[in-house]
Amino acid sequence: MKKFVIAFILFVVIVIAGMYGVLFTDFGNNLLKPKVQSKIHKYLSEDFSLDTFKLRPSSFAVIMKSRSGSEINIKGLFGIFSNNINAHYYIRLSKNDSIHIKKQTIKGPFWVKGKIIGNVKSKLNIDGKSNIANSKTEYAFTLKKMSFASFSLNAVNVHISKLLETVNRPAYVEGIANIKSDLDDISDDDDISGIVFVNVPKAVLNKVLIKKDFGFELQGSSEIGLELNSNIKGKKAYSKIKVSSIYGSLLCKNAVIKLKNMSLKSDYVLDIPNLDKLYFLTKRHLKGSVVLNGSIKYKKDSAEITAHSNIWGGKLDAVFKNGQIRGKANGIDIVGLTDMLMYKRFFSSKGSLEFNYNIFSKKGAASGTFLNGHILPNRMVLLVKSVAGFDLTKEIYKKTTINSKIDNKKVVLNFDMASRLTNLSTKGARLNFETDKVDALVSATIKKNTMKITIKGDMNKPKIGIDIKKTIKKNIEKKVKKEIKGLIKGIFK
Repeated sequence: MKKFVIAFILFVVIVIAGMYGVLFTDFGNNLLKPKVQSKIHKYLSEDFSLDTFKLRPSSFAVIMKSRSGSEINIKGLFGIFSNNINAHYYIRLSKNDSIHIKKQTIKGPFWVKGKIIGNVKSKLNIDGKSNIANSKTEYAFTLKKMSFASFSLNAVNVHISKLLETVNRPAYVEGIANIKSDLDDISDDDDISGIVFVNVPKAVLNKVLIKKDFGFELQGSSEIGLELNSNIKGKKAYSKIKVSSIYGSLLCKNAVIKLKNMSLKSDYVLDIPNLDKLYFLTKRHLKGSVVLNGSIKYKKDSAEITAHSNIWGGKLDAVFKNGQIRGKANGIDIVGLTDMLMYKRFFSSKGSLEFNYNIFSKKGAASGTFLNGHILPNRMVLLVKSVAGFDLTKEIYKKTTINSKIDNKKVVLNFDMASRLTNLSTKGARLNFETDKVDALVSATIKKNTMKITIKGDMNKPKIGIDIKKTIKKNIEKKVKKEIKGLIKGIFK
């Protein structure tokens, strides 16, 4: 029995000594270094090597260095049995090095330094400072049982282009941002609370990169500003968002974001004071301004936006859903529409217009009904008057119907308009809004006289032709009859 006890005690001593030798001596630490090195390379590039690895019963030191001059240094006190820690850390990442965290690449140059105090198993407080993206950043967060419990951040003068480059994204924006955040109860999705504030007083869009990657050629100044205020309660962030630029402003007063799936519901007001500044999107010059308001609903693989506006002398209501736009405009005046498109006025009438359009196939349709219209003075009116002796501008067109098919910027148009003494109609008129060309054949009936009117060429200065053979023939017959009638009267006087 005595021999067994002695042997058991000896065995325990050997095990403890062996563990101590492996864990807490230079010899043991060197044995562990290759294992630790392989773990490091999951997060750091191959350029990093484990320069120092020291583990003692009450302290530790880990220093990693790269050939490019980067360094990660963590050292301090650690109780192997108590799990208490009091350590400092310092990370300096050079321009040529990066860290990989959950598929996200973080690139240098920047430094981070701070303290870690607490108990590994129960609660850790970590705070620090950084110059990431040339900013002055201070942060602190708490881990409870190795899960996030609270987080605070104050980042001043963050260079946006540098921040985008740090997270391996193109620098589409250049400017300064200020970010402040205070969050509590992060580990509990139902009780998370706090604030997030982002302010970008002035930034500039990178025209060269935007043209290269998206094909948009921005004109003039490309300054933008952003304000975001979010109150986070439970699983939702209640936000107010304001974006301003020379192109217009966007205001969302009541945006609600579900944090679990990042879905969004919000109101919005979009104010565009000068439509012509959107030429980079529309690829045509536009006149006037527009204010849109409505709602936004977004979730994964689905987006819906409603839009309402007082425009073209009437009211527009539209819905955009998953690439399809459907809408109706009521009480609008064709003059307002032609003014916006910067075409010469040719017809004035109020009515309604329904439309649908798919932004992916670039195909759609539009139809409308307009009442009590007037043809406005133009070259066609003058030509008809000179040939038929009739002034179209004096007619009231009780009802005008329009329907069209849209294929990208090409439109095939049918219309019919009738007044007391005239009827004008066309089928298959072709309008090309990319080249501003028109090709139409109008059938006209004026006081029971029929004629064909061709309209071709530039929409603002088209070539207009009238088939006047029948009209001339009838005018001659009419004049001859009048002359014969007058001659007969003269003979029998």
